[in-house]
Amino acid sequence: MSRLSQPRQRHAGFTLVELLVVIGIIAVLIGVLLPALSRARAQANTVKCMTQLREIGNALSLYANDNKGFWPIVRFETNLGFPQDPAIIQFRSPGLPNIYWYQFLLKYFKPKQEFIYIPGGARLLDFKDTPLYGCPVVDAEQFIASANLQEFNTGYGMGPYAMYTPNKYIGANSGPVAGAPSTFKGSHWAMISDASGQLNGRWLKQVQWTQAQERGIIADSRSWFLEIRSPGTGPNVTIPEQNMGPIGYDSAALDQFDRYRHGKRKGRVAFNVLFCDGHVATLQDIKQGYIAFRRHFPG
Repeated sequence: MSRLSQPRQRHAGFTLVELLVVIGIIAVLIGVLLPALSRARAQANTVKCMTQLREIGNALSLYANDNKGFWPIVRFETNLGFPQDPAIIQFRSPGLPNIYWYQFLLKYFKPKQEFIYIPGGARLLDFKDTPLYGCPVVDAEQFIASANLQEFNTGYGMGPYAMYTPNKYIGANSGPVAGAPSTFKGSHWAMISDASGQLNGRWLKQVQWTQAQERGIIADSRSWFLEIRSPGTGPNVTIPEQNMGPIGYDSAALDQFDRYRHGKRKGRVAFNVLFCDGHVATLQDIKQGYIAFRRHFPG
């Protein structure tokens, strides 16, 4: 029999059922792997955020080295009456915007960039590619929630509570308690305005931030300003769920923590805090945040 007349061998192929089984197996594997990949990505972002906060802590130390041991304040409000030093008369111009903590630190990430001359419209470009641009979990361009060209929210906020103790400044958010020897808000409210007393405060040296290992200074926040109010007193004090509305400063909120930022699922508290001694930790209880910054949680 010639080779041409031999019957052709049929090559075995996949049946429709076999193809469907393979597709089903692939779908199951994807369903198993995607959550694991999502968790790995979230963990990587948490670690990156912690690294950035450590870098901000290094910048704070560099600022102190350059400024006789002083740390920056949360906000310096420019005005005609303060300060009186003619060497920095540009700070007294009412046409200039306020100066925020992240602007004081910018030059330590971009040496040729001075905070006082940052054009408002270029603020994102100035801070991009630095830790000050914000936490990798958030989209800084979406996180900005202020009409002020200099005030913006990138995901980190600074607290002003340099010397709070468990037994002082536990009532009102910032005002001095009755009979206090100092008229400074909280004795050291780290915001400065004019001579009228509004937002009265002062610069403090790094060593004046007491209990450095336990006191927070920068944290995952929904605002540039990490305001933390006292929720009251009593045995059953609770803090209602927050952070579910628009991002930005909320005058009605008890705190500005972005408490769910690094949680594995909605409702799980997990946010990063930079402490005054330079270490960073992830807090998983909102009460820990109050204690870290205000040194007190009543109740």
